[in-house]
Amino acid sequence: MSLFPRVRGLFSTAPWFLALVLSLGAVGCHDEDSKCDEPPDTCNPPPPPDAGIIVDPNVSMLLTKNDAFYARKGLEFQPRDFTAAPAELVPQDGGTPVPGVVMAPGVVRFDVPPGTYLVKSNSAQYFVVSWRSVDISTRLYGRPGRGSVFFPNPVSASLNLLGLAPDPDPNWNNYSELSFHSLDIEDSGSFSLPQELAEGQTSLMTTEARYNSDYGNVPRFDPAQGDSAWVVQTQQRDAGPEPEGGAPRAYTSLVRAAQLNPFAFNGGVFSVEATLQPAPEQTVRFDWRRDEFNALRIASTTGAPSVTGFVDVYPTLRTAQEGWFDYSVNPMLDYAPLRNSPQVPVVKELSFGNPYPMGWEPMAQFSSTYSFNVTKHDGSRTVRANESFLSTEAVSELGSTPVRPRVSLPRSFQVDGVSATTSRILETATPLVTWDAPALGSATGYVLQITRYNADINLLTNVARIYMGPDERSVRLPPGLLTSGNDYVLRLMAQHMPGVRTERGWLTLVVPSATASTSSAMLTLP
Repeated sequence: MSLFPRVRGLFSTAPWFLALVLSLGAVGCHDEDSKCDEPPDTCNPPPPPDAGIIVDPNVSMLLTKNDAFYARKGLEFQPRDFTAAPAELVPQDGGTPVPGVVMAPGVVRFDVPPGTYLVKSNSAQYFVVSWRSVDISTRLYGRPGRGSVFFPNPVSASLNLLGLAPDPDPNWNNYSELSFHSLDIEDSGSFSLPQELAEGQTSLMTTEARYNSDYGNVPRFDPAQGDSAWVVQTQQRDAGPEPEGGAPRAYTSLVRAAQLNPFAFNGGVFSVEATLQPAPEQTVRFDWRRDEFNALRIASTTGAPSVTGFVDVYPTLRTAQEGWFDYSVNPMLDYAPLRNSPQVPVVKELSFGNPYPMGWEPMAQFSSTYSFNVTKHDGSRTVRANESFLSTEAVSELGSTPVRPRVSLPRSFQVDGVSATTSRILETATPLVTWDAPALGSATGYVLQITRYNADINLLTNVARIYMGPDERSVRLPPGLLTSGNDYVLRLMAQHMPGVRTERGWLTLVVPSATASTSSAMLTLP
């Protein structure tokens, strides 16, 4: 999805959603009587790497990172090598960073008094914490690191596919697309065909296709490791009339699918041979109150040149207790209202195919984005920033519950005491960023993203993200993030993820959940 355009990334604008790490914390079932509902068995995970390590919380703080990979052969844990990739504590007052003492694989100790610190996980990821034990582990589906062998993107593909869905309506342009994803090796992408599928075409044999991975490279698939994949067909369908009238809009729906089990690729031609089967059809009915989201805008209320939105439906992969979510599945449904259309409620009843196991409950993501231009203080350049709202809901709840804002934007967004929406020259490379809590809903955490203007592509690119708890109202940017001669735009997100620990909520997706993000003006460091 997008910041989520795909689920893979919470903060990236590249095609993935949403990008990004999953949930933190313990892995496995909590109750002896409960059972994990997806293989492999995770009810008896090994003890965490900090088990048995005892420190005096008045003297020291422990940081743990032991990433869990939910693979076909079972849970595989990958503790971070803090010796090769050290973490640091950065005092909030900008003092000298504090190095850590490695206690065990995946565990590091910092000898510091109680207080609030910035944990520098890497050059692009910081956490503001006051806890004396912090776990920044992630939990992902598939083998670690997407494997170890990769091939340049795109790759030549040979397709021998039967069972394709023909056009259901000759009077409607039912454009078809073939996409691919794997749960064993985190990957997703689409096939480029030498020509579009013809009307009534139900099979395809070609050696002139190409596979384009969303990740920028294509991993090796090894049947000996149990690697499998899915190939799915989507078609455009008539979404019916829009609230503002005019021609009906199309939406994209999954119609056919085949599981490739096992699947092999080790360079050369990406060969896919399968018979696609009709995907069991489901219906989603939603009442999306776009007018209520629109009423919460702040910085984008004057002259927003672009208003966009989308609804995507995905399957969720999870155990009964832990709520697994996988980020490499292509959407089963994709609907987008007309750009710059009136912000009025949208009520739709749309269908999609769901070929996945019954336990994979569909979720829907609703995104509203209000773009606006920010100009450098001297008028020499302009770039697009935005405010956005993202709501993630269970499809099963949408029939009876309208999609309304759960959290509004952070208020009184300032940089060194000046409104963040004022373009200007910064006086320091370590400015103090402050804000007030949202007026609507409760924020369970905040994320400040620092982006830098890249003149070569005329876009904002990520520098770092700082994750903070619900009680934080300020953060001083640590030394080294802002460099002289560059222009920056800051993006502040409020998260509403009820029912999870703060540190888990930073890096996970829960259902239901919501985010609300606003942007600063262009800030220049001379």
